[in-house]
Amino acid sequence: MVRSGSPVRAFSDRTSSTRSAFTSRLLFHSNVGWGDSWTKERYESLKGKHPEALMAFEAELRHEKDEEQHRRETLEKYSYSPYIEEVEGWPDSEAKDCYLKDLKRLRDVMLHLRKLRYGGFAMGMIYGKLKNKYPKAHQAFNEELSA
Repeated sequence: MVRSGSPVRAFSDRTSSTRSAFTSRLLFHSNVGWGDSWTKERYESLKGKHPEALMAFEAELRHEKDEEQHRRETLEKYSYSPYIEEVEGWPDSEAKDCYLKDLKRLRDVMLHLRKLRYGGFAMGMIYGKLKNKYPKAHQAFNEELSA
């Protein structure tokens, strides 16, 4: 039990009052986007005070734009797969549809991990499972992506 004069109680009282003031401001400005604080005058003021921060921010935006363009170009470059096209020519069946879905997922995961250099733990698990399940397709996709 906390006594009324203890520092813990005073701290919790301060945070609750701060939270309610913040919440009321948030609710008041919730319909105006960024709290109606990003005006041209504010931008110019910050630009004058912190030009290095603005340059770093603009460089980051350019870098993200370049990465996105590289990602799109890479996905477009490797969109065609003769191995998948061959499987698409097989007669329709439920097994073919499941196999084709797994092949597309394996190729997509390999493309993201190898060419785009990103993927998390889950993507690695999917890759390992599909690589072991379809070793022939994995080898064919390796050859396609290394060319």
